[in-house]
Amino acid sequence: MAPVSPLSALNFADDLYDTCPERPLFQRVRDQIDCKVNLVHRIDRGTSGAVLLCTDTSDPSFTSSLQRKLSDGQKTYLAWCRGNGEYLKKLGTGEETTYKLPGEGRIEPVETLGSGWFRVDRAIKNERASLRDAVTDFRVVAVGVDNFVVECRPHTGRWHQIRKHLSSLSAPILGDVSHGNTKTNRMWRERGLPANRLGLHLVRLDLPGDEKSQDPPILVHAPVPPDLTTLWREHCPDALEILNAYDTGLHDDDNT
Repeated sequence: MAPVSPLSALNFADDLYDTCPERPLFQRVRDQIDCKVNLVHRIDRGTSGAVLLCTDTSDPSFTSSLQRKLSDGQKTYLAWCRGNGEYLKKLGTGEETTYKLPGEGRIEPVETLGSGWFRVDRAIKNERASLRDAVTDFRVVAVGVDNFVVECRPHTGRWHQIRKHLSSLSAPILGDVSHGNTKTNRMWRERGLPANRLGLHLVRLDLPGDEKSQDPPILVHAPVPPDLTTLWREHCPDALEILNAYDTGLHDDDNT
């Protein structure tokens, strides 16, 4: 099952539990279906999108098998960022070759994914301040006057990976108090971006099938919620057009 996470809800109980206005997501689902559930993956608080859960079974390896499939599969996010996105577009076409990431990070176009895609390969620190390899593919899909939307496909699952990689490109996600700009965030709050809201949405999960076990592929789509689409309609209308690319053929899927 893949419920869409409320913005203010934690995926599970942790140190922030006492400050959260809603019960953790997996506890709410567990109570609704009256069955133990396991969390396959999680997303940051303030991020919206699909969270994959599975019912607890007698086979303890079932959850880990789904986690392996997700690791071999693909997560697709939409990030709403500060700036006009033009230089990021040039990173995807190869027109911009002088931009340097901090440290030993690398940027290169990814022609195999199609036009406009580029890859950021830059190690980032985890919760314990240890550097870990991190790779994310990006493509600018819509541009406004002072904001833009970028499609993000992480290859690794590091702590705040997408947020840190975009910040290193001087394109922080709107509403990101950890890696963004306070003045910019305040301006967008005044424009209607909800408090504690990150401009980040997990729009799609693709898990491969298994020929040996005859398990079918799993495809999950989470529509972008109104709190973002309303703002996009006013400030980045081109973003609404690209949503059809994620909707096509997905709402009728059994796994949606």
